[in-house]
Order: sequence, then C-alpha cells, then structure tokens
Amino acid sequence: MHTEFDLKSMLFIIIAYLSALFLSDLVRQINLVWFFYVIPVFIAAFYYGIVGSLVMGIISFGTLGFWMWYFGILSRPLNTVNSLYEISLGVSVFLIAALVLGYVSRRWRIQEEQLKRFSTFDSTTQLYNYSYFVDRLSEEIDRADRYDYPLSVIKIDVDRFKDFNDTFGNQKGNALLGKMAKIIKRCVRNVDVAARYGAEEFALLLPNVDSDAQVVAERIRKQIENASFEGDVEQPQVRKTVSCGVATYPIDATSDTELIVNADEALSKAKESGRNKVCVYSMECRKPETEQKE
Repeated sequence: MHTEFDLKSMLFIIIAYLSALFLSDLVRQINLVWFFYVIPVFIAAFYYGIVGSLVMGIISFGTLGFWMWYFGILSRPLNTVNSLYEISLGVSVFLIAALVLGYVSRRWRIQEEQLKRFSTFDSTTQLYNYSYFVDRLSEEIDRADRYDYPLSVIKIDVDRFKDFNDTFGNQKGNALLGKMAKIIKRCVRNVDVAARYGAEEFALLLPNVDSDAQVVAERIRKQIENASFEGDVEQPQVRKTVSCGVATYPIDATSDTELIVNADEALSKAKESGRNKVCVYSMECRKPETEQKE
C-alpha cells in the first residue's frame, strides 16, 4: 500500500476535491453538494487506507460546513435544519463506507506486497531469487552495452554443504545459508544484486565492476571462512568455507548466458583446485589467444 504521499495520487485527490468545490458553487444546492465530497473521500481511502479516508472526511465535513454557512442554511427555518440533519447522516454513512473501503484497500495492498515479495525474494536467505536474478542480468547487460561499462558476475558455492546438512539437519543448513547471505549483503554495494541461485549457490551482479570483482569475492570468502555457524550439542560452532567463480562482461563473455556459463566454469575450477578459493575466468579458465588460434 501507499506509505508515502506520492505526487500522482495526491494530485488525483486534489483535483477531485477542487472539482467538488467548483460543482458546489455551480449548482448551489446543498442536497447535491454533500454528494460531491464523497468522491475525494473514496479516492483518499483507496490510496491511503483508513487514514486517508479520515483526513479527507474531516476536510469534507469542514467544507460542507462552509457551504451551509455560505448558503445561509443554518439561519433558515427548522424544517431546513431537519433536512440538514438528514444530509449530515448521509455523509456519515458514506464516511463509514469509505473507512471500510480504506480498510479493505489496505489489506489488499498488504497481500499484494507480500505476493510480490514472495515472487522476488528467497524466503530462507532474504536475498533475491533465481528468477529475479536472471531478469536483472538481462537488464544489466543491456545497460552495460548502452553506457559502455563492465558487468561482473560472482558465483558462490558452499563447500561440502551436503555433509553439513547430513550432520546437523536441514534446519541448521537453512540457518547457515541465512547467515552467509547476511555476510554477502554486507560485502556488496546497494546497487549490486545478491541472489540465491540454487540450493547452496549464491550469485552476485556487480554493475560497472571489472577487476575489483575478484576483490569483492575474496572479501566474501575470507569473512565466511572466519565466521562460525551453529552446529549441535557436540559441536556447537562450525566453520565453513565457500568457493567463488568470477566472470566479467564483455571481457569474458558476449552475452548473459555466456557470462553465467563462464562464471560457473571459474567456480568449478575453484572447487577442483581445493575449494575455499576465488577463481577468475580470464585468469584460470580462458585459453590463451595463441592456443585458441591453433
């Protein structure tokens, strides 16, 4: 739901309110005037929930009071005052309806945000999920081409994660992944994209980063190596390591698919050469140009 007063919705409410003012002065019939102000109340309820409907309702009541004074209704005979009572009752009913609409709108927007979050974030690590990562990778490749800057991908795999799960259970394994995700988030910038790529794999998108991607990967590797993770009664604290593979566009790849494949190849090289390592595709995996020509 809207938690800030964005310009578009505020302009919509203001226009509805000003239109009510204009129509009120045009028709000059109090039995119609009160109906005009129901519209901005309902709009405010839709955009800002109960708070919006209450605020706009108070403003509308105040404006109706002004029109009653302006039309001289309060100085008329008693039967007019009775009709005024009926009008006020009608406004109250619509205000209550606006409050209900505000509540329903708020609940609907909360559920919408939750569904959006579930479709974007991984529940275990609170990082972006695989689908979001793939979509962003394509977008960042296009942006890198447009502005002519590099884009690096870091693939991270937890070393011997299956052994940890078999020893301590899936719940402790999820806790380990969650703690590693927090470490990873501390090591990257706000503009970077950190995602859970697979069961025990993470992936990072680093826009406008080339050789420094190795530095970032090494920082993550060291911090995870130095961290301790919850085990069981016999082994309360457990140390774990990760292996990292780095590839950079357009140095190491010409497309988003190739970039991921080459980062995977660098990761495999890190795993094969002893784990707990960072391997860069251009340094560890890519064949020399002379060998490629042969």
